[in-house]
Amino acid sequence: MHLANCQLGEEGALDIAAVLANKKNLLVLDMTNNKTGVNGCIAVCKAIHLHSTIREFYFSNNMIGPDGAKQLAKVLENAKYITELWVSSNGIFPDGAAAIGKALADKKYLEVLCMKRNDIGLLGCQEMESCLTASKTVRVLDFSGNNIGDEGVKIVVNALSKKENQNMQALMLSDNKITSTGCLLLVKLLQQTSTLQELQLQNNEIDNEGGKALVAHQKRSKISKLEVDNNRIAGTIL
Repeated sequence: MHLANCQLGEEGALDIAAVLANKKNLLVLDMTNNKTGVNGCIAVCKAIHLHSTIREFYFSNNMIGPDGAKQLAKVLENAKYITELWVSSNGIFPDGAAAIGKALADKKYLEVLCMKRNDIGLLGCQEMESCLTASKTVRVLDFSGNNIGDEGVKIVVNALSKKENQNMQALMLSDNKITSTGCLLLVKLLQQTSTLQELQLQNNEIDNEGGKALVAHQKRSKISKLEVDNNRIAGTIL
């Protein structure tokens, strides 16, 4: 069911929830950018929480907050075959991240996890660590705009480094107050994986030290898209 950008609001979400309660074999639910709010999200999630068939769940830009995220996590607990989860710009904070991370920890088919601009912080990133470590199929990870800092990068790198069959293709960590310390950790990750094709690090605090390391690695890697705009890197390095 595709209902993105329909201006549903909370009232519309409640109406959709009533419809979803009687729908079987739901594979895709896209309610991106509808301002459902917390109550709308909770109603929709309660209506589908037993739908083990759902594969793709798009619910970004709906202001669901931590409480909405916790109800969404109950959907994920039963979604054995979930492959994509998009919950950006929802203000879920660390509590919401903890609930989602726990629900995703045993998901074997997750490929895309997009949680940007949720202000999960370092604590939220720590809560997601078990999920990142356990999942062997994630190829796209977007944690941009979450203020995870260098310590958060360390968590992400450690989690991804533990995977025997690394399949990460795109890693987005823009707007996270990352310095060259975190950047050098990412370079080490890049040296361990041959699958990463895209790395986004815009709007951080990376200086020349990190910039030089990135450029040096890019020359001998498969990365086709490296974005480091709005950092503290001298133009002559790039």
